[in-house]
Amino acid sequence: MAVSSPVSAAKAKLGYAIESSFGDGASDYTLAFGVSQAITTFGINNNMQPIYTLGSRKPIAIKELQFVGNLSVQFNPAIDGTSQTSERQSLEWLRAVIDDTITTTGSGPYIHEVSVQDQGKLASLGIAFAVDNRGYEAKGWTASDITIETRPPNILQLTLNGQFRELNTVSSPSWNLPTHISNAQPFTFAEATVDFGGDSTYPIRSCRIRLNNNLRREYLLADRHIGYYYPQRANIDARLDFVYSVAKDMIQSALNLSDLDYIELRFEQDGGDKFMAFKIEDLRFNEASLTGLTPVNLVVEGLVLVGKSLTVSWSGGATS
Repeated sequence: MAVSSPVSAAKAKLGYAIESSFGDGASDYTLAFGVSQAITTFGINNNMQPIYTLGSRKPIAIKELQFVGNLSVQFNPAIDGTSQTSERQSLEWLRAVIDDTITTTGSGPYIHEVSVQDQGKLASLGIAFAVDNRGYEAKGWTASDITIETRPPNILQLTLNGQFRELNTVSSPSWNLPTHISNAQPFTFAEATVDFGGDSTYPIRSCRIRLNNNLRREYLLADRHIGYYYPQRANIDARLDFVYSVAKDMIQSALNLSDLDYIELRFEQDGGDKFMAFKIEDLRFNEASLTGLTPVNLVVEGLVLVGKSLTVSWSGGATS
């Protein structure tokens, strides 16, 4: 049977706002995650519990327990360098992923920075999207993890996985949802460099950085919805694939349980005035592998390092 009026994602829009209090949502959702946005996971679970008793195979009741909402976003980050405010807002979502405090230094150009903190906390987002004429408002969203990935011939791609406290559906929503970040271009693999502990000459084919916040959900009496989230231990790692070089063999470094001061994945545009950088510090070699050891293939060395800290910094080159 044919669907009478199918709806494509071309009729969908997505936006977010920083919540002033956890789970409050916002009156409007005007911020975009990137120049290209996609919702890769969206769903709710009421955790229905059948109740059984003696004398019957069938449940005598079915009760709803804790509410769980999941929403994942995938996008290409970009920076609007029109003003200090616009370039900061281009990555405002980092407050719900890395830490609630973003510091800004300089007097034009400005540099914005956020780092994983020992005693830090995460902001919460209200995320809203509309499909055709139907709106969905997810309140109290916080990121459980982030993946940053670049490889030829692709554009820099970020994936955020997170959970939200509650969901509202709205008919004919009046939100001013954005389609993308304006006045900005995404970063490509060709604009990327990797500083490997002070050496930028390694023949790196791809780089993936991950942060897992190990988000804990806490429920309270008198409410099916989450009372609050809080991040537990921060798991930070980086995976790099190299064109194999005997002079820079990582297998031996992994065997030696070696340390590395830092890795910085950096993207630059406009001669470096516009940039985005991801820096992991205090790393140790965790895994190393060789692939392509078959006739006519390129030998590739894979390396996974575990780090202690992650800092994201950026600038849009704005002077006011």
